[in-house]
Amino acid sequence: MNQGMKLLDRGKLEAAYITYSTIFDQELVNTKVIYPEIATVIPNAGPVNQFNWLGDVPTMQKWVGMRIINRLRAEKHTLVTDWYANGIELDYDDLAEDKLGIVRPRIADLAKMGPKKIDAITIDMYTNGFGGTLGTTYDGQYLFDVDHTADGAGQGVSQSNYAGAVPLTSASYNAAIAQMMGFVGTNGEPLEITPKTILVGIGNQLAVRQLLQAQYGAAGATNVDAGTSRAIVNARIAGAKKNYWFLIATDHSVRPVLVGVEVPPMFAELSGWEQYHVFMHRAIMAGAHMKVGFAYGMWQCCVGANPP
Repeated sequence: MNQGMKLLDRGKLEAAYITYSTIFDQELVNTKVIYPEIATVIPNAGPVNQFNWLGDVPTMQKWVGMRIINRLRAEKHTLVTDWYANGIELDYDDLAEDKLGIVRPRIADLAKMGPKKIDAITIDMYTNGFGGTLGTTYDGQYLFDVDHTADGAGQGVSQSNYAGAVPLTSASYNAAIAQMMGFVGTNGEPLEITPKTILVGIGNQLAVRQLLQAQYGAAGATNVDAGTSRAIVNARIAGAKKNYWFLIATDHSVRPVLVGVEVPPMFAELSGWEQYHVFMHRAIMAGAHMKVGFAYGMWQCCVGANPP
């Protein structure tokens, strides 16, 4: 019988799965993403994750009488995970004839899509943080707002992490740094949070290099901003939002965006019905899936600007 008319045996399919999943896993490891740098990743997340926000740790005081204890506050924050999936068809002949050079790029691209999707939604959490379209922070405010309070019940000093609709310049950059460093907790003590990263889009890719990498300014004076932050330029910050920029305290344990991973990106195993699909369509199905969720974390760890 002509080889093109035969169904593939189970051994061939299992060998293909091992090969393809190995390619997938290798590409998954090598895919460059930024979300682990600008978000707090929560592994082994459940379908619904509810967090009680802790009050500030009390300052050390002379121990007279009973020890001062801060308890969990009433505010709760919820992160719900959702399934994401994709799939491709692989030509029967490519598998039957071991054309790995043709199949490999498609499997590699399949592997990239999961991490890149997490990147995309993480970026969206920042760029949409000036409104409530993707949720609010634990105090009920937008991620970037002018009336945050350290106490989610709305008590305490009103604080702003919104830099305004200002372009990225040395003056606005340093004003945003001072803004973040001025945040206080519920006890009125400085939180001592300092930004380490600036996230920008394509509209600021030149401005951020001049700000942080040039040795001298336009007038020839020493550029005192050089090296004060790490710049991340992301092409997803584009269109009407291309000039947005964000200062982020990326060394903080709870960052402005939380990413919960219940099921990490993985190669979708071929199941028993693939012989039918080969018979009907002369194609093998392959895919990937993951289950992840997103929520806002600490507004105190970012300052954002949304210039037109």
